[in-house]
Amino acid sequence: MTLWTDIEILRHVDAAEKREHGTVGNGLDMLRALAAERGVALDDGDYGRFLHELFVLQAAGLLSWQLMQSPGRVRQITPAEPLDFLNNSRDFSLTYEGRNQAQGRVILVPLPDPAEDDGRMIASLTLEDIANAMTVHYDTEQAYRFLVESGISPEYLQFARGYTSEEMTKALVALAAGSSGQRRELRELIGAWLNDELHTGPFEEDRDTIERSLARQGWFVEDGRLVSGQPVRKSRDASAPAPKLDELHPMVWAAAQPQWKAGHLHDAVMAASKAVNAMLESKVGRSDVSEVKLVTEAFSEKPPTDSARRLRFPDIDGEQTRASVMAGVLSFGVGCFKAIRNPLGHLLDDQHDITEQEALEQLAAWSLFARWIDQATVTTAD
Repeated sequence: MTLWTDIEILRHVDAAEKREHGTVGNGLDMLRALAAERGVALDDGDYGRFLHELFVLQAAGLLSWQLMQSPGRVRQITPAEPLDFLNNSRDFSLTYEGRNQAQGRVILVPLPDPAEDDGRMIASLTLEDIANAMTVHYDTEQAYRFLVESGISPEYLQFARGYTSEEMTKALVALAAGSSGQRRELRELIGAWLNDELHTGPFEEDRDTIERSLARQGWFVEDGRLVSGQPVRKSRDASAPAPKLDELHPMVWAAAQPQWKAGHLHDAVMAASKAVNAMLESKVGRSDVSEVKLVTEAFSEKPPTDSARRLRFPDIDGEQTRASVMAGVLSFGVGCFKAIRNPLGHLLDDQHDITEQEALEQLAAWSLFARWIDQATVTTAD
């Protein structure tokens, strides 16, 4: 009587997978090869004992195979006839754990950290959004490789040949509902992906949508992985978002930024006014006039001359509306220089102290005037 050990079988399959064709044939071929290695002859009892060991390995999640049932057979294949069963068993393959056992590897992983994962689920719709955003960069085979190369253990993945967005969604949902190890790998995958630490990352619009969705569920990216926290809820009476200084006209903010950050508010506004004046001089090619006179000349309704270019808004439909905008921009620009720039330049320092809110509003006025200058078209006498 011959006893067949589990490690012997696992090592045989592992060695076969490393060969060029990567197969052991059928179960009977494997049994005969193992018997030849030992130099023993097979008896009738060996088939049943060997098949029993295969079932033990399968139940332990170490080995998988396919049973080739033939539709034309009168009697179906059953373990009660082990020789027939082995002869029709094909596609033997080690699982991840089976390969570790065969190669003597011991994988140590840290215990789950309750501070990072309190057991809450990630919404399946959010996981679907993540899957769609991930697979847009790859074909189905590449999508599978992306998951494995990004740290997802192959034994956690059902589809070995490729992933569509639907299959990717199923895989992520299965990880989210799995063991602590599966959940950890999912959290590390999503966190690193959102943090642009993987081969590809999300588009900015997708990133914003997904991060907001995760935050509502209490998930946040920290050190390249998802960690749990308090869900973010938008208050119904939340105030409108505050304006952003760095989204002012770039020339206005570039001029004002150094003084603003130093706390010199009136100097920041003065710098912005000088930048807009220089911008308008460059636009119309004038250096002989400036400020109020320059605005009046540039936006004058008079025809351009050889020495005086004009600014117009030809893209505005309707002559009356176009004329109205011209007059309004002229008046607005003159007002900026007369009511903002001149007091800052002519009054004593203690007479033009302004608050941060006032300075912000004045910078916004210069920003708006600068954008109108950008939008205007230069016309010449030619």
